[in-house]
Amino acid sequence: MERCGGGGVIDTLAPTLVAQLNAICSYNGSLIIAGYISHNSSQTVTANRIIGYNGNNWFTLGSGLQGTPNSVFSWDSTLYVGGSFQSAGGVLGTHYIAKWKNTTWAPVGSGLEGETFAFAVYDSILYAGGLGYEIDGNIVPGIVRLMDYPDTFLIDTTGISEIKDDDLRIEIYPNPATETVTVTTENIKEIRVTNLLGQIMQNTNYVTLKNEVELNIELLPQGIYLLQVRTKSEVSNVKFIKQ
Repeated sequence: MERCGGGGVIDTLAPTLVAQLNAICSYNGSLIIAGYISHNSSQTVTANRIIGYNGNNWFTLGSGLQGTPNSVFSWDSTLYVGGSFQSAGGVLGTHYIAKWKNTTWAPVGSGLEGETFAFAVYDSILYAGGLGYEIDGNIVPGIVRLMDYPDTFLIDTTGISEIKDDDLRIEIYPNPATETVTVTTENIKEIRVTNLLGQIMQNTNYVTLKNEVELNIELLPQGIYLLQVRTKSEVSNVKFIKQ
C-alpha cells in the first residue's frame, strides 16, 4: 500500500499488508483498511477482513468480519462498515452492515437484507446504498436512511423514506415469546418473519387490512428473528426473541 506525501512524492506505508484492499478511511486518528486481509506482511498482527493503522502500529478490530467488506465510513465518532458479511465480531444482527465504536462491534438497526456498497452524509443524516431490501422474494436496489435508533430504518425502492417506531406505533408482545406474538399497528397488509441470515420463515398477506395480528411461532427454533411489518405505505423491522 502506498501513500502520497508532500510535493506528490509516493512512498510505501510500512509494514505493508498482505491483502486485496476494498475500502479505506480515517477513524479517530487511525487508518482503517478493509478487504481480503489476513495479516500484515511481517505477520505480527492477524486480521480478519479489516485492520487499523495508527501511524506506528497495526491493530485489529475485535475478531473482524465474517465475510467481505465493501465500504468503510467514519461519522459521528463511529465507524460504519458495509458489505456482504454475515456478522461483525460474531455479534447478532450485524449482517451486511455494522458499526464499530470504541472497542465494540454493534448492529445498526436490525441489519440489512442485502449487500451494502456505499455510505454518505447529507443534511447531517447518514445514508447507505446497496442491494437493499427483499420484497416478494426479490432483492431490489434501495437507499437506506440510517436513523440509528433500535430497529428503525427503511429501504424504499421508489425514493428515500424514514420510519420510526413511534411513527407507526408498533407494539409486539410478549417479547421474548414461546408460542405466539401479537402485533398491533394500523393497516397491516403483510407480516414476514425472517432469521438473521435473511431467510424467510413465515410470510402472511392480509386481504383485509388488520390492526392486530397474532402469529403462531411455536415451530420456530429458538433465536432472534426480524418481524417485518408492511402497512399500506410503510415497512418497519422489529426484532423479537423466540424462547
